[in-house]
Amino acid sequence: MSLNDIELNGWGRFGTAPGSFSINEYNLERPWGYIYTTEKILLRINHNGAGYAQVNPPGGIMLFKQERYEKIPSFLVWFVDEEENIFSNFFKPNFLGVEKNPENFQCTFQPEAADYHLIQNNWEINTKLSIAKDSPSIIMKVTVINHGAERSLQAVPVWRVHNSKPDLALWDVPELYQSCKFFNNHGTGIMVETRDPDAKITNRKYTVIQTDLPVCAAELRFEKFVGKGSFECPEALLNEAWLLENTVEYRLEDFRSNDAISSQLPVAAMRSGKIVLSQGESISFTVVLHHTGETDVAKLKEAIAPATHMLSDSYQSDNQVTQTVFYRSLMQRFQANTPDEDLNRYINEWLPLQLYWVSKLDRGWPTGMRGTRDAAQDYSGISYLYPDAGRKMLEDVFSCQRLEGSFPRQFSTHGPEGKHDLRDYVDSGCWVFELLCDYLNLSGDNAFWAKSLRWLDSVEPSTVLEHAVRLLKYYISPDNRGPHGLVKIRAGDWNDSINNAGLQGRGESVMVSCHVVHLLRMAAKIMPRGDFYAEEAEMLRTKIRKHALNKSGFLNGVFTDNGEWIFSTLDPDGVERVNSPVNSFGIIAGIFEPKELSHLLAKFESLKGPNGYRLFYPPLGNVPVVMAGRMGSGDLAPGNAENGTVYNHGSQGFLIRALTSAGYGSMALKVLKYALPYDQELHPVEKCKTEPYGVLNCWSEAPGRCCEGERAFLSGTISTVFRAFYNGILGFKPQGNGIEIKPCLPNEWNDVSYSGCYKQYQFSVQISRVKADAETGMWVNGMCCKARFIADSLLTDEQKNVIVLKMK
Repeated sequence: MSLNDIELNGWGRFGTAPGSFSINEYNLERPWGYIYTTEKILLRINHNGAGYAQVNPPGGIMLFKQERYEKIPSFLVWFVDEEENIFSNFFKPNFLGVEKNPENFQCTFQPEAADYHLIQNNWEINTKLSIAKDSPSIIMKVTVINHGAERSLQAVPVWRVHNSKPDLALWDVPELYQSCKFFNNHGTGIMVETRDPDAKITNRKYTVIQTDLPVCAAELRFEKFVGKGSFECPEALLNEAWLLENTVEYRLEDFRSNDAISSQLPVAAMRSGKIVLSQGESISFTVVLHHTGETDVAKLKEAIAPATHMLSDSYQSDNQVTQTVFYRSLMQRFQANTPDEDLNRYINEWLPLQLYWVSKLDRGWPTGMRGTRDAAQDYSGISYLYPDAGRKMLEDVFSCQRLEGSFPRQFSTHGPEGKHDLRDYVDSGCWVFELLCDYLNLSGDNAFWAKSLRWLDSVEPSTVLEHAVRLLKYYISPDNRGPHGLVKIRAGDWNDSINNAGLQGRGESVMVSCHVVHLLRMAAKIMPRGDFYAEEAEMLRTKIRKHALNKSGFLNGVFTDNGEWIFSTLDPDGVERVNSPVNSFGIIAGIFEPKELSHLLAKFESLKGPNGYRLFYPPLGNVPVVMAGRMGSGDLAPGNAENGTVYNHGSQGFLIRALTSAGYGSMALKVLKYALPYDQELHPVEKCKTEPYGVLNCWSEAPGRCCEGERAFLSGTISTVFRAFYNGILGFKPQGNGIEIKPCLPNEWNDVSYSGCYKQYQFSVQISRVKADAETGMWVNGMCCKARFIADSLLTDEQKNVIVLKMK
């Protein structure tokens, strides 16, 4: 069975084109989404319309946004026919009563554009929604076909304006600083100027909505547009009294009082005249939302010229071709061929696509900050596709490192001088060091060590090497070690909800301590004073085993300021809890002896529930546990988010990584299938309710919501699974001066192959299991290798390098 044959309750289907999916059910219980992004703009959309748009993601201004549970997008076209039937190009057919399905509906997501098709009252509306390849712009092409007798309708393009920073102070409502005006002397459109609360003229933002639709009137006042209704059913659609009739010239350059509003809530709405269509006749028009970035009002004509150009069919055609070529190239950088065809398509198409999305999307609603941990994890995966992106992220995050070696929980997208989240989550530096190692191993860019970068609390630059030394020194320092010699947890570690275990300076994190052992061993291979880091790793490993390895054969998780272990054989509430991320990193870091692993795997199996492998079980909070964070107090209710659920990243992503490092390929494959969303035996859409193509943050086990998925695309699982699949299961292990091929194949796989990129080299790997009496070994371009390590000197950049591995 191929991916596009999977039965999805009739709600939708995977397409045959790479990264495509079609949705046939309009009234899904939750909207299913998709992402379109470049360096200049991010557009998050749903099957029922545009969600939110941000310029220069993830830190730039929001052009528009859609709050949770809002069904009407903020960028759409309303239609009113001569019988006063009202609907939009994303449907919404009636103002009153329970919303019904369209007579015919389909939304098809593809990497280059989204296509919406609906038929209502014999009107067929087709919409193509995309972003521009070369500017912060959104393009909406609409075609209306009349399947009834001759009749008329009016079209009303609408933009509900935000056009402001995502992190405004609560009192700085956007409209205080906005002017909105209609113009018709350089095409037809509405310009919005947003001034700066901090009084920086160069920070003024200009965005234009422009259309080639014949416009007869415009409305700029949100209150007047809504009238006695709401944005979901605006009175202006049935009201002819609009602010501006398009009968005289309105100049773009002049913000006059009679064609503009200022310091009041704006809307950008334009109404066509009556469009008369005979049966079978159609009309097409385009609406472009274009952020100019222009600060000189005198040059606004030149600034909106790209929007005018985007209205043309030729631009839109060229734009789609360019986008298609880019995404096909993205998906071709790494390609795998296993005996599982569904897995092949998902790994080859959907994982790299979502990796690219999260590089701009971050973890949710934009805030003007990026999680240090989140960004480092995401870019460790993205570095496999685009190493230069990993380097740029390292430069950004090291520039926000404190002199004493630690990092903020979140750092500003505006750099060291911006606003940061300074909570002391101690795991952040671990992920930064992993990103550094991944980047160096994939790129071989040893010159990066000498790059000079500033600090969060000092403008004096230091080399990347010095930044890395201080990163490790932070974890080695006695000031950051607790009573057992383990790393202090302070405000928290990977599990954000254990957020008060170490605020008094005594609590310890076993997960971070295991991770630091792993980092120190990596440092021993790539940094000066390698013997010192190796010795520190072994000393910390000894302390972990002495103090955290319990009699049941697994690692305790957290030692609290209260002097108690949680995630242990006997938690303060009297329950045994095995913490999966802690013990996964115990395996990754080599804390366990090989003979201890089989017993530990049985502990992991005890965590398996209806949705896969949980973080721990049972949840915390039914009986309060002091200093166990918002979970222990019950403020984060049991079965929600990180509290005893399949929190996909930590419970399954880390576990796959651990299993492949320990040689358990078959179990790793089983966990991998739970981590991915498409398998309907594991995650049926009628229970999960979420996109079967989107990697999820977690599955709920809260009462009344068991098995429901949460937050597609907002998960470090994407990067972790991508790396664990190639680095672990398929055994692609770049070392900076060569490649080690060390697969951990499931027992049920005998032949696999994959291709990818390393430095400037293209390569393909063919792996086969052979019979006991057959020859084993590895060959590179026909040359036999005595070990499973391929030095750069054996590779050529003149052709694809062919690597053949035959193994028992």
